[in-house]
Amino acid sequence: MKQRSQVACGWIGIAGIAVLFVGMLIAGCIPAPAAYLSADELAAHYREHEFPVRLGVLFILVGCVGWVTVIAAS
Repeated sequence: MKQRSQVACGWIGIAGIAVLFVGMLIAGCIPAPAAYLSADELAAHYREHEFPVRLGVLFILVGCVGWVTVIAAS
């Protein structure tokens, strides 16, 4: 692989990590829900925050695409 492609893949990987982290923040994975919540309380929390969770998961998937690109190119 050419050096230019390797540099591009490296930057895509870094951008993917950043997008993945932003997605985790939006979805509410950082910080994690409290450990003392019951299953019903946790399910209610995710039902009340359905749109941010879905948007965050979309960002996480986009961030993973960057990693897959880097792996496939190597």
